[in-house]
Amino acid sequence: MPAVLVHAWSDPAVEVCPAETAAALLALPGVVRLGPGRFAIVPVADDPGEMETALRCGEKLLAARDGDRRAVLLLPVQVRLGPLGPGSMGAMGAMGATGPAELVSEPLLDDLEQQVPDLPWGAVYLSGYAMARAEARLEMEMCGLYEGPSGTRSPLFRSLRPRDDVRPWHNTRLVGRPLEYVARPDVESELIALAASMTPAPVVRITGALGCGKTRLVWETLGRSAGKSTAAAPSASGRACADGGTSPPARSRRCGGSLSGWPAKMLSPD
Repeated sequence: MPAVLVHAWSDPAVEVCPAETAAALLALPGVVRLGPGRFAIVPVADDPGEMETALRCGEKLLAARDGDRRAVLLLPVQVRLGPLGPGSMGAMGAMGATGPAELVSEPLLDDLEQQVPDLPWGAVYLSGYAMARAEARLEMEMCGLYEGPSGTRSPLFRSLRPRDDVRPWHNTRLVGRPLEYVARPDVESELIALAASMTPAPVVRITGALGCGKTRLVWETLGRSAGKSTAAAPSASGRACADGGTSPPARSRRCGGSLSGWPAKMLSPD
């Protein structure tokens, strides 16, 4: 499952995460504790977004006692969730009640276990991938390069202030891309068969790179072509906002629920 890791470290004489701070973090949506200074934020229905929650966790860790001798790094990761505890709602509800969780190993995480970044205390740092997810609403600056024992090299960033402008995307080549539709017969046939075979209509999430034609595929298959087929089905699309609004997964679940008649919380964030 995709998640955002909150990795804190501190001066050896300072507790990396006081008990009261840990309790406050676990009260936030989607927070799972992985270790003394490690928390993962996983997708939760109707939460404000995993990156926003991770940033709040970082701020709380620095606001705790001895925060001026503590630092925090945020980076996207993959986690495996263990058996659910009594009363837990799993990935669709309150994640603080779940059973054990573990990180999917990767070189950067292994390096962090052995060597923390050599950066000043009292700041929240972001990996390159985390920065890319947050820079639409926060001004960022590169503040160092983490070189791990394995040879991993990762640029690190920190936020300066909220942005005044809006940056919805960076791939400006999409503006001038050709409009001819590229047919995908196998996928189209599968969509039509799904739409015609189930009641209520199934909820299908289509994924792919920015600008690859996901919305056009649905429109050409189930929208424009619906009059030629018995597989007419409602469809909807949306775009995430850079103003701190509802996260794309939560919006998709609500939209999917309204189209299918299923409760939004029954739809997994995966």
